[in-house]
Amino acid sequence: MPAAHSGDHLRKRVIGKVPWGHWETTTFTAGLRCGGLTAPWVPDGAMNKLAFEIYVEKVLVPTLKPIEMAFAKLKALLRKAAERTVGALWDRIGQVLDAVTPDECANHFRHAGYGST
Repeated sequence: MPAAHSGDHLRKRVIGKVPWGHWETTTFTAGLRCGGLTAPWVPDGAMNKLAFEIYVEKVLVPTLKPIEMAFAKLKALLRKAAERTVGALWDRIGQVLDAVTPDECANHFRHAGYGST
């Protein structure tokens, strides 16, 4: 937004075009990836818990397809193991992570339409 006053000790009024009549906060939110910004979103107003949850669910999650494919495999392996204690579950998580290979990760990215990785 343009400044309302100049840097000359704020004595001179700056004349310029600015949006009129909104008088509220506008928030820009986006994800950052190596290839650039992703999932941009501009809610009307300040970011709060509800706005963030909407952003994650409706805007960001669709861009996370590759991780969702990998998590689906991990969740299936964890359900199959059927661990009954937290300690055993945590140990099993460490073991099943090795089940997702680098080649499989690259395939998830290609399948989601991200091209070569």
